Amino acid sequence: MIYPNLAPPRFECHDIADTSMSLHYFTHRPGLTDFVVGIVQGLGKLYNTPATANIVAMKTAGADHDIFAVNWTHPEKGASVGPA
Repeated sequence: MIYPNLAPPRFECHDIADTSMSLHYFTHRPGLTDFVVGIVQGLGKLYNTPATANIVAMKTAGADHDIFAVNWTHPEKGASVGPA
């Protein structure tokens, strides 16, 4: 293995509903909270499904890990979904 001590981040999805979920982000690297928000928004654009991620709890503010409230809207009927 090239990086034997690699500790990648971990994501867990909780409270999954039709247009929302709670996204739990575990990492030992500080400062990547905004990066996760951008990833969620970018995935929404990629799949033509507008998405938002609002920070609910932050590790830097004393929480065990970062938690996001993720919401999205379904693409309009007949719209293509996924990368072109």
